[in-house]
Amino acid sequence: MTISEYGLMAVAATFAFGGQMAQAATVDLPIGVQLYTLRDAGTVEERLAAVERAGIKYVETAGALGATGEDARALLESYGLSAISAHVGLSELRDNLDDVIAYNKAIGNDTIVLPNVPGRPTDAAGWATLGAELGGIANTLDDAGMRLAYHNHAWELEEFDGRTALEILLESAGPLVKAQLDLAWAHVAGVDPVEMLNKLAGQVISVHAKDVATEPGPTTGGTPPAMFAAVGEGVLDWSAILPAAELAGVEWYIIEHDFPPNAENVITVSNQFLTGQLAPPAPVPLPASLPLLAAGLVAFGLIRRRAA
Repeated sequence: MTISEYGLMAVAATFAFGGQMAQAATVDLPIGVQLYTLRDAGTVEERLAAVERAGIKYVETAGALGATGEDARALLESYGLSAISAHVGLSELRDNLDDVIAYNKAIGNDTIVLPNVPGRPTDAAGWATLGAELGGIANTLDDAGMRLAYHNHAWELEEFDGRTALEILLESAGPLVKAQLDLAWAHVAGVDPVEMLNKLAGQVISVHAKDVATEPGPTTGGTPPAMFAAVGEGVLDWSAILPAAELAGVEWYIIEHDFPPNAENVITVSNQFLTGQLAPPAPVPLPASLPLLAAGLVAFGLIRRRAA
């Protein structure tokens, strides 16, 4: 049998058997939700049930979910959920770091995110001092097989001599402290999220995904005032943001909304949009008759081989 006939058999076998398996494959996308979004959506169990209904498998926690980490993990698993990161306040990191480590190891999480700083610095020196402190905390977490990231709002993007507070903090902290970039808050601060992703390439491990609304409404709040929307329903240019996020090394796209009028609807719509953007193109459906034709070509090739 000739090389071309072997090639024909291989192609035929691929169509006959491999093609349909490829169509059946599913993709587990790196999409999660910050549970703070659902803080007013009933009991803990009701919030987790809403996440499950939204089709999301991963959560970023904000506060304890159970009396122990083991309890929290069991609760998450009962809804088909896993923890990918946790927002933990600075006082907890300063005063109870061993407990933070133990709890998060028990729930299966290895990423701690500092979401805000009460009495935040007002100058470059203050941000550098905070960064140095976080670098020390990150060293302790690293020894425990965990990592630390910092989450921005608008004020961390204020500039001091051409550098944002966030950049100053990260530079002072050292390479162990990573960034969680809130894309909508960057926009509110007047900073292009794509530009910030480019600046933080290699340092940003996750993004908070929410959109910025076009007009005031029940989603308005915060300081400075911000108007948020479900992902894909506002003014952010996701066709530019998502490729930039991938190039920057973003591992997780975490849905959040600070002031959701209907939290379950927000996370459902946001997940549908991100899934549509991040999922690889669906394979082209094969004609129903193609597997039979391919199987016939395989059989023909085998007959030719025996005859030769």
